[in-house]
Amino acid sequence: VADSAILGSKNSFIGAGSSNIISGSLYGKPADTSNNGGNVIVGGILHNIMVISSSAAISAKAEYNFIGGGNSQNIKQAQYSTIVGGWKNTIETSETVPSHTIRRPSFSTIVGGQENKISAKASTYAFIGGGYQNEILDSNSSNVISYSSILGGSRNRIKESSYSAILGGENNHITGPN
Repeated sequence: VADSAILGSKNSFIGAGSSNIISGSLYGKPADTSNNGGNVIVGGILHNIMVISSSAAISAKAEYNFIGGGNSQNIKQAQYSTIVGGWKNTIETSETVPSHTIRRPSFSTIVGGQENKISAKASTYAFIGGGYQNEILDSNSSNVISYSSILGGSRNRIKESSYSAILGGENNHITGPN
């Protein structure tokens, strides 16, 4: 496992690949490792599972995430989330305001594709199945985006909407509350 590292994330594993990082630290300072762990990267190159925060927030964590294969995949401050294959796919929190209870994406999955993104303060059970530059995201509200899916296509977007699905195509958009 060339040039790979696990920093501040207990019970985590990197198997095969190179230049992969699992980090449970905030700006180089160790975070509370009791909230960071159980993360796995298997194969591929340039993957990251990490805590990100604009402050040393109390509940910042990344736990029980999985990246399998591909190139340049990122899971940032999420829990129970998965990226399998593809290139430059991302699951991350969109939380930008320092908070003592930072919310994070949970139980979200991206399978294959390129530059797909799930970016929300609190998305649960979001799914992107391949395609190119598809997004499930929120705005600045506190709404939780749950059970939304994009099943392929290109540049499709679900924004601020739960229980929504785009089955493919190009430039399809679903916006707003349920």
